[in-house]
Amino acid sequence: MAKDMLRERLAKYIPPKEEWTPVDEALYGVEDIYNVPEDKAKKLREDAIRYSFRHHYEGNKFYHEYCKGRGVGPDDIKTEEDFKKIPLINYFSLV
Repeated sequence: MAKDMLRERLAKYIPPKEEWTPVDEALYGVEDIYNVPEDKAKKLREDAIRYSFRHHYEGNKFYHEYCKGRGVGPDDIKTEEDFKKIPLINYFSLV
């Protein structure tokens, strides 16, 4: 009952399922986020990270150039091991 009430209240913030990205699928597509089988959680996580990287790479000129300067693009991210290639930006990387 409490779960149903929470889902009802959150429904206005969750996009329609047909518009979900891999990030939305990872966040909203599982019944209990704390009890997802390990292999499914890994796939959801990997798909969401790849999608997010491509989204920011293609949609943000500064980040696109920042990644190009480091020789990394979305097509370079094929495995979980490749995630460490994704350039992260912080204050010290900009000064």
